Amino acid sequence: RRHGVAAIGLAGGVFQNRNLVERLAPALRAAGFATLFGEAIACNDAGLSFGQIIEYGGRA
Repeated sequence: RRHGVAAIGLAGGVFQNRNLVERLAPALRAAGFATLFGEAIACNDAGLSFGQIIEYGGRA
């Protein structure tokens, strides 16, 4: 929050681990962050690369 972050995207192969997601997402929401998950793009390294492109595009 100190840096103005309101939402956190969970992407990459590690977030295919359901146990991790089921623990981390509620903790982030309880801390006041929105959590974002890929729905149309796979939650693996390909999805991570796509997210990096979107982030870069938003900065241009």
